[in-house]
Amino acid sequence: MAEGWNDIPAGVGNAARALNEGIFMRGDLARAVKKRDFKGTAWALALFSILLFGYVWAHMSVVRLGYEVQGLKADKRRLTNEYYYLQYRLYEVRSLTRVEQTARGLGMVTPKTDQIVILEEPGKRLPSWLAWGNGLRASDADSPRGPAPRVPEAKAPTGSSANQGKKP
Repeated sequence: MAEGWNDIPAGVGNAARALNEGIFMRGDLARAVKKRDFKGTAWALALFSILLFGYVWAHMSVVRLGYEVQGLKADKRRLTNEYYYLQYRLYEVRSLTRVEQTARGLGMVTPKTDQIVILEEPGKRLPSWLAWGNGLRASDADSPRGPAPRVPEAKAPTGSSANQGKKP
């Protein structure tokens, strides 16, 4: 084969000319190979390596975050189950039936009606159903000012003090 551009097929010749004119490398290809002038190739390889490293790093971050999300979902599931279990235990402990059974086990009995004493808190109104039992009017208990203060009843004198001022 002859060494001219005419002996090379058209498509290959155009590619060879493009390489030789510096489209892909700086200057003449044969001269670049002889001088080992691959600066453009080195920059391209460095850029490709950086992009590849960035892609791999991003992919590994996604995988790591995926595992972290799965772990957090498992923790949420476990904590939700624990929450509902503790709610169940709380309702069980606060159950009036259980409290009553425990009280009876300690020897306590249900009080009689006359043994119950209701103490009033200062500044709080009595509900109307409770006011009737304490001798107050319902209107006093439901008023915005609260129940009216109780006035002690005057007691009638008894015995000798009642007869001291009078002569028989």
